[in-house]
Amino acid sequence: MQYLVNGKEMKLLDQNTSNHFHVPELVLMEQAAMAFVQRLFLLTEERKKVFEHVLIVCGSGNNGADGLAIARLLTQRGVKVMIVTAGEAAGLKTSDSYNTQKDICKAYGIPMTGGLPERMQEYDLIIDAVFGTGLSRKVEGPLAHVLGQLNESAGWKVAVDIASGLSSDNGECMGCAFCAEDTITFSFGKLGQFLWPGNEYSGNVHVAPIG
Repeated sequence: MQYLVNGKEMKLLDQNTSNHFHVPELVLMEQAAMAFVQRLFLLTEERKKVFEHVLIVCGSGNNGADGLAIARLLTQRGVKVMIVTAGEAAGLKTSDSYNTQKDICKAYGIPMTGGLPERMQEYDLIIDAVFGTGLSRKVEGPLAHVLGQLNESAGWKVAVDIASGLSSDNGECMGCAFCAEDTITFSFGKLGQFLWPGNEYSGNVHVAPIG
């Protein structure tokens, strides 16, 4: 039996951890990033997958900040990573945690670009960190185009917490969505990942505890 939550419930759980138990948001983010990377490497062992070049596509909110933290941890393991700051390039407002994680990545010299690389075939792992569980509007414009291009790429596609473009409440595709082969989600599975059509976009869902 698995306990599932919707987006609002997950937000309340995160807020309770920070406000009541005084665990800073950045600490939770670091734990999530570490849990993601650990599960990712377990999956590579189980499936005998190999990746050398990783593209991490980030939104401008906390899901994007998770992606930036993951980029740093992978880089420290010797993986070649390229960050795409897609949300910022689309003109979306950045969160404080995103700005902090971006500054850290800059200090480590991790390469970043605002748009997708021309030679997408060079990347054997695509990590989606564009939108998180709080998405409540249709995905349109430049970011819809980005998700469409990612879906056409040949690399192994893994989503951070939830496939971008999915409603975490009911699995609705909010205009367009990332088609993940695997989703590494934090703390609890989300309802939208198990309801149709969200289950088809989520691929295999792996719940990673973050404390």
